[in-house]
Amino acid sequence: MKPIPRRIGEIRGMDLKELQQRFAETRKLPDPVYESVVRALHDDMRALFVGKLSVFLSCFVIWYRSGDPLLLTLSLLIVSAGILRLWATLRFHRNVGDKPTRAELSRWEVWYNAWGAAFVALLGLFCFTTLARSSDSIIHLFAISMMMAYIIGISGRNFASEVVVRSQVAAASIPISLGLLLFGDIYHAILGLMLIPFFVALNSISSRLRQMLFSAVLTAMDNKTIADRFNVALSNVSHGMAMFDTDANFAVVNSRFAGLCGLDEDTELVGTELDALPEKGAIVETDKGPLTLREVLQKCLHDGKHAQFNHLLTDGRVIEAKYNPMESEGGVLVLEDITERVNTENEIRKLASFDPLTHLPNRRFFMAEVNRILGGVDGLDPCTVFFVDLDNFKDINDTLGHTVGDKLLCSVALRMRSSMPEKAMACRFGGDEFVVVVPGRVPRKECTEFAERLIEEISKPALIDGNQLIVGASIGIAQCPANGNDYSQLLKVSDVAL
Repeated sequence: MKPIPRRIGEIRGMDLKELQQRFAETRKLPDPVYESVVRALHDDMRALFVGKLSVFLSCFVIWYRSGDPLLLTLSLLIVSAGILRLWATLRFHRNVGDKPTRAELSRWEVWYNAWGAAFVALLGLFCFTTLARSSDSIIHLFAISMMMAYIIGISGRNFASEVVVRSQVAAASIPISLGLLLFGDIYHAILGLMLIPFFVALNSISSRLRQMLFSAVLTAMDNKTIADRFNVALSNVSHGMAMFDTDANFAVVNSRFAGLCGLDEDTELVGTELDALPEKGAIVETDKGPLTLREVLQKCLHDGKHAQFNHLLTDGRVIEAKYNPMESEGGVLVLEDITERVNTENEIRKLASFDPLTHLPNRRFFMAEVNRILGGVDGLDPCTVFFVDLDNFKDINDTLGHTVGDKLLCSVALRMRSSMPEKAMACRFGGDEFVVVVPGRVPRKECTEFAERLIEEISKPALIDGNQLIVGASIGIAQCPANGNDYSQLLKVSDVAL
């Protein structure tokens, strides 16, 4: 005998026929299916109450017309059993939580079967007594109609349990058939026999309804498993993800998305509109100026095209956004925190463009910047180049070590920066050499004064690691266009002037 499947992974892929065969072999349903069966038995209190009320009224009408005290006694017992059954069903709804144990469900099923069997047995006895003790056709019509209606109700309400349907239908139908046979004529006997196919059909209908219930439960289990796995995967990705519907509402959002939009991580966005995004918390720099993330997304949803852009949060984080439209929905937005990557790229660019010691532009980058800022059609715009060479630096570096020498270079770079005009540019040309470029036409006298001031500032004593150091400087000057209109040519002239 094959073991009953207990997990959804074992159930998925089995057709309903195979599943029912496995259930028939073991007589034990999987917990989720079994729970649905027990809940289905206790569902729809309104229909149960209306059915019981109809039975009560029919019983008292039959007793009132017949005047039989035995029927009155049976009617009172039926009412008592019906009230107790309603009370038991009400207790089920009040006491059973969202996750009952199988043992708890089994106890409730036993109670349901017990009260149901007692009620139907009393009702069958009532119908048999009516047919046996009365010759009134009106009473017979009431009794048979009541029983037929109740049997149909049994099939409709208890279809989830094959045992309940068969036992209660049998308990209700056998007394009718026996009561009809008591008349002894051919017509009542034919009527009793014709009821048998009807009862078989009811059982078949219940079976199909039960198959539909099991199929629906298994499909729901399968869908829930897929949804749970999707949610787990969505919640554990490092990216922020959101799906929009055709009305630009948030349809699916993971926990990372809100934080990468400038909102609190626990902000609930599903079902909300784009207006839920902050007005100033996420800024996108565009050709038309800064826009909010909300404005850019509205445009993406409107255009229905792929888009990629970065937005900046108020805390300085840089977020990369990728929007992909979908045919059936609005689109999907994926957010990634690229702050570390951007910082790394900036650091790489800085290392490639700036001297790591003095943090001044290096020779290559400085040359490109001068050509970019001062470059014209016929060469550089008017400017003055100062070539600075430190005096006695080699002696200090050789005697006190490179560490002291490096600190001295940093001190010199700071002093040069503090002495330069507003628009002047400086770089470390190499070793102990520096270059300063001052844009515009500068009179020769002012060039000399600036050079002297620069030498004076550099030559001030510097206290480094307990050593008082004094280093001088020599400066060569070249002007554009008087000494050339090319940066390389001006460097050569200033070097010669040095």
